[in-house]
Amino acid sequence: PFYIYTGITNLETGCYIGGLQFFELLTAEGATATTPAEPLTLCDAEGDNNGVTVFDLSVLDQEILGTQTNPPYSVTYHETLELAEEGLEPLPTSYTNIINPQEIYATVTNTDSGCSETVVVILNVVQLPFFDLPETFRLCVDENGNPIDEDTGEES
Repeated sequence: PFYIYTGITNLETGCYIGGLQFFELLTAEGATATTPAEPLTLCDAEGDNNGVTVFDLSVLDQEILGTQTNPPYSVTYHETLELAEEGLEPLPTSYTNIINPQEIYATVTNTDSGCSETVVVILNVVQLPFFDLPETFRLCVDENGNPIDEDTGEES
């Protein structure tokens, strides 16, 4: 327990009141969140090559936790900073981005103390190159696998 002596003086009248106050100071172990060194980047291998894909957010957990262990530390992901700071509406582990690139927020919480810290995580989708192939084409190679110019190759 800690004690502190407090006093109040009325400057107009000079009256004074004071006393010993008791209070208990508690400290709780905090939490730290490490911002990932690089964006979480995936190729757009699903659907329409539109910059949207499914991310496994759990692959970032260890980097964000650092040396803290789970439990008592946990990681949750959120679409907005406000949701992250309130601990509301955590994203599922398999999350489909809604824009590209997209910032989301990771919160590390010490579940014993309730202390937490939040960092930004960037999700990035690399779109596949667009190319247009003719409906039919011919590729000829020699006995070593080297391409032969179409004019000199024989059709079979």
